[in-house]
Amino acid sequence: MAYLRRAYKDEQSEEIVSYEGFNDQRIPVEFKDDGYIPKPHYSDENYKNVQLLYLKNGDQSHLSSGLEWVYSDRVYRWDREKAEKANEIALKETSYPSVRYMTAFIREFYDNKYECLAVAGGVTHSSGYEYFVFGIKANQ
Repeated sequence: MAYLRRAYKDEQSEEIVSYEGFNDQRIPVEFKDDGYIPKPHYSDENYKNVQLLYLKNGDQSHLSSGLEWVYSDRVYRWDREKAEKANEIALKETSYPSVRYMTAFIREFYDNKYECLAVAGGVTHSSGYEYFVFGIKANQ
């Protein structure tokens, strides 16, 4: 995956918070496991470049700890039946596109062998469809 650089303006402190690997944008990053992830939309200029949308506990060390980045559409290409089953199970737990949904989807797809520590998202330039990129790491 291409190298990414990210920063956003914290609404409370007015300071710019930078995230290693992501483009400078103004979308707040979700830190809580019970939070919601905004759906990228083609009309939002912020999503011309992929944006960091979730970072577990706000722990920036996750970004430099060797995460594997997996595109959501590729998961379906690898094993559509398994991805659809993971989607079904995740939707029983919560709604899309919440943090709990994304983490449950990854947990189910990878048979509990990987944990989702970050989620990035953007829109496909040619079609305008949203995509997500999961930052995953093998469970110890």
